[in-house]
Parts: sequence; C-alpha cells; structure tokens
Amino acid sequence: MLGIRKAAARRIRAFSAAAKVAEAQTPAVASGAALHSLDSQINKIARRNEELEAKLAEMAPSPIPDSPWKNPATYAATRRHLDFALSLVPAAYHDASYQEVEREMIWQKKWFAVEHVQNFQNHGDFRVVDVGAQSYVITMDRHGELHAFHNVCRHRGAKLCTGGGNKKRLNCPYHHWSYNLKGELVGAPHFDQPRFDRSNSGLIPMRVETYAGIVWLCADPSTASVAEQLGGSAGVPELERYPFQNMKIVGSKDYRINCDWKLLAENFMEYYHLYAVHPELAKFSTVEQHKDNQGPGNYVGFVTNPLTNSGGCMDLDQFHPTPGGGALTTSEWDAKDTAFFLPPVSKCEHYRVPPLRLHIDHASAAGAWPHLREVNFFAASREQARDRHR
Repeated sequence: MLGIRKAAARRIRAFSAAAKVAEAQTPAVASGAALHSLDSQINKIARRNEELEAKLAEMAPSPIPDSPWKNPATYAATRRHLDFALSLVPAAYHDASYQEVEREMIWQKKWFAVEHVQNFQNHGDFRVVDVGAQSYVITMDRHGELHAFHNVCRHRGAKLCTGGGNKKRLNCPYHHWSYNLKGELVGAPHFDQPRFDRSNSGLIPMRVETYAGIVWLCADPSTASVAEQLGGSAGVPELERYPFQNMKIVGSKDYRINCDWKLLAENFMEYYHLYAVHPELAKFSTVEQHKDNQGPGNYVGFVTNPLTNSGGCMDLDQFHPTPGGGALTTSEWDAKDTAFFLPPVSKCEHYRVPPLRLHIDHASAAGAWPHLREVNFFAASREQARDRHR
C-alpha cells in the first residue's frame, strides 16, 4: 500500500512538471513534435495515475457500518410496555463494542444516582464517587448548595480527593493548586504567569440534582431533569410523595459483583424466581401478590400487595411503622400492608417502605464489573433502631 502511494505521488509530481514546461513554451518555440511528445507523456501519466487510484480503492478497508447499538430498531422489542417487552439481545451483556456505546449514550448522557442527601449536611461536606473509569467529587458550599466536578486538577490532571469528609478547600497533592467548594481556582503557588487567567482554570463541572433523597449526576447539559428522565413531566409519584430525604443512614456495605450491571437490575425486577430461589420470602411476598408499576419515563417498579404475615422475621408486626408511610397510600393499595419497590434507572434501588427499614442496592459502575452498595436508611430515631436490633 505504501509503495503504491509513493508511486502515485511521483507520477503526480512528474505530471505537474510537464504541465509547467508546456505553460513555459510559446508557440514560436515549441515544435509540433515536441508538443506531441509532451501530450503523450501527460496522457500516459494520467492513465497510470488512474490505474494507481483504482488499486488504492480496491485495497482500502471497507467503510465501518453504523453500530447497531445506536440503531433504535435494536431496542424496539425491549422498549415496549412491560407486559409485552422482550429482553435485550445477548451481546448487550458482554460485547465490548456495546459497552463503549453504553458509556457514551447512558453514563455520559443520562442521570445516575450516587449518594444520599444525608451525606451532605454541613458546609464543607464532600464525597468522591467513582463510576467506571471516571471519578467525581461532590461538595456542599456555605449556602447548602451542592456542586459536582470531575475529580481532576486542571493543571496536570492529578486526582484531587479520595473518600469523603469535610474540608473548605480541594487541594491538589501534586503542585498544591487549591480550589474552593464551587470549583473556582483560588491558589496556584509560584505560578505567577502574566497571561495566566485563574477564572478559566476552575474544575470541570458536572450537573447535580437531588430527587427522592438521592444525589444524581449528569455530564450532558442538554439532558432533561431527573424527574423527567424517570417519569416524564409528572415525575414518579411514589418517589415524590415519600420523604426519603429525611431518613438517616445507619450503615453501608460495598460489594463487587461479577456480572454486567444490567443483569443485576433485571434480576431484582424479575420476581418469577421467588419460589425457586427465595421460598421463605415467597411466603411473605408471593408472586401472585406482585404487581407491575411502570411509569411513562425510564422508570419501572413493582409493589407487593397485600403482604402476608407468615411467622417469619419479615412480618409486619416485627417492625415499627414507617413514619410518613401513609403518603404512599392510594386508591389501589394501602401503604400499611404494601411493599413498594422503586428502582431508579441506574442503581437497582429498592425501597422497603412498610417496615422501619429502607434498602438501597447501589450498582454505580458501568461495564461488566458493577459496584454494589447496600445502604440502610431508618426513618425512625436511632433509639428505635437500636431497640430493633437487640
């Protein structure tokens, strides 16, 4: 291939040189034989150049077809109403090309849940969230407003923070560049460059919203709000009516799960396996008592109603009533004997409302190795929580 390209380049240069000679000669100087010879050379070079271009076209790789993963037809059967929908095609769970498109079209364009609002109570509270290969830092300023940024110093790309805690400045460990909680560069030691503009060197922001007691991030400025993404213009009533933001975190545990994150989400939302895999749970929360609850947006959940006391540890009389549970009572079911399973789109989250506790299973990483976090929230006081565990 390289040899053909060089040959073509040489002949093109020869063609150009011959043309210049022809332009320089006047009719008085150029003889008929000379002009005939020049025309013959030019035609020969032109024919050879066409042959070389044809060979190059044959040897060139075929155009890469558009990815089927960006074709809406690929997901047409999956996007039907829940009663008629089919599973994703198998390759979506393991194909590397799908995971690349998934990172681009979901994790870089959609909202994903990262933390509970109870982790941000005071001026200076911050948390680092790692999602796939990306790292983000969320801060609370003195006015109680949340900010989110890529967790990377603008100078040389060093990682700014790890974990979480409370601080008034985000300081780079490499050159001690310092940013305030709004992401503005406020310190660059020994960097007094005359053309350096600090106002253009702040941290790269992410969009951040709170919804249903959860902190959400999004990289795309054109994406609609969290509520619209999950439930359309009306949001998700179950998430909005219950005061999740008032619950207290009493513990958390992280897991590494050896599966694609979508399988984890689908397994939770599929209750057909209860009798085979969870026979004791099936006595309390039977398959027949499960009811699908799909919203108009990207939200889908289900409820169990009525729950059936079966002499086990999950019976309703084993728990204090959840404060605020009545907010979820509708004409279809009474919150006192209903379990609401309300998983936002990116986190396999389910809320166990009637008992005292509320569970969130958090699959926050894209790709084939999701990170699972279980966070237990208690709506009652810590004293009640201690009584329950005695």
